[in-house]
Amino acid sequence: PLSKLAEEDPTFKAYTDEETGQRSGLLLQASREAIDALAIAAQIVTNLQYITSRVLSPFDNGVVSVTRFYSGEAYNVIPEQAHIGGSVRALTNEIREKIKMNIEQISTSIAEAHGAIAQFEYQYGYDPVVNDHALTSTIIELVKTHFKEERVDIVRPMLGGEDFSAFSNVVPGCYIGIGAMKQDENGASYPHHHPLFQINEDALKLGMRYFLVSSLSLTENLKDEWGDCKDEC
Repeated sequence: PLSKLAEEDPTFKAYTDEETGQRSGLLLQASREAIDALAIAAQIVTNLQYITSRVLSPFDNGVVSVTRFYSGEAYNVIPEQAHIGGSVRALTNEIREKIKMNIEQISTSIAEAHGAIAQFEYQYGYDPVVNDHALTSTIIELVKTHFKEERVDIVRPMLGGEDFSAFSNVVPGCYIGIGAMKQDENGASYPHHHPLFQINEDALKLGMRYFLVSSLSLTENLKDEWGDCKDEC
């Protein structure tokens, strides 16, 4: 919703394993006649779902999503190749590597069992965003002081991807989210990846105030004339 400032400590965003970042791809090539690459690939997709439900602990955070699957061009020809692609998310490198190992093992083993060959490719993307504990604690108190306290939410770690980790891996960082969803005429609102998403531009003012207050406060240069926005925000 509008003007919600969400913060998380310590891990806010996850490792990203997706088409433009970390990607897992399979090319199934039939090694002899009458080997149905499409049917084999379908079994691989089904078995990949067991990684998060049976391989990982219920207390581990991980996502394995198959988002691309294409095979064949004719309705009356058994395809000799099938391509699978998708996204992997994890909050720790240990889980990241465990998922990768299991994807490869499942894919190659099922293909081999049916006389096919699986070619496995895995591309690493962004690291997770991990908020600095001391800085985040300071920011939380700062926001509660200068904004309405009920507008501050502490959220749980999420498995979305974010390149902010390229900065927070080098210097202490605190990643926050500012709610900017706009309700339509029916009172419905949609997240930013939804095709019906509309931005509430009032959130831009809130974001500008947040960055001004936090940057000036952290450099010990916040002056009384900046005040706060409790009345306006």
